[in-house]
Amino acid sequence: MQIQFEKKSEPNRNVRTLIYSVIAALMIMAHLTFLDLIQISEILPDLLLILCVWVSLREGRFYGMFFGFIVGLFFDIAGLDVVGTNALAKLSVCFLAGSFSNPGKEKLILQSFRFLLIVALSSIIHNLIYYTLYIKLTDLHIFIFKYVLANSLYTTLIAIIPLVYYLPKRNVFK
Repeated sequence: MQIQFEKKSEPNRNVRTLIYSVIAALMIMAHLTFLDLIQISEILPDLLLILCVWVSLREGRFYGMFFGFIVGLFFDIAGLDVVGTNALAKLSVCFLAGSFSNPGKEKLILQSFRFLLIVALSSIIHNLIYYTLYIKLTDLHIFIFKYVLANSLYTTLIAIIPLVYYLPKRNVFK
């Protein structure tokens, strides 16, 4: 006797949008309250960037750009940052990440190490855009190593968590 299980259906786009919004709100609160606990020499991972890349790869470029802009704008307002800096950087990153989106095959990207490469590239572009608005030309070498490369590396390392979670579960005892 063989038991067949029904395949779970994906939630529709409205439900996914609600889920993404709740996750983004929780990440904004976490980033502003206790993310300083994992700070390394003033370098913090950008959890919202990972979420924006994830959404862009899963839902497509236009949806991701809209999501990234709104999330960045709310983060600017909640974090008392210059309004529009995160919104512009995350919008640009979602445009880039959405270029790698492949409708119907998004799980192949999200379940592979290509996801980490896309996060790393997106993080470098995000940090170049975001921190360029704040630097002085005399601090250019510090800016590149400390804020662009180190922050991008840290964000990419944190992106391993959703990658490992999303990997297909393999039965080892088969």
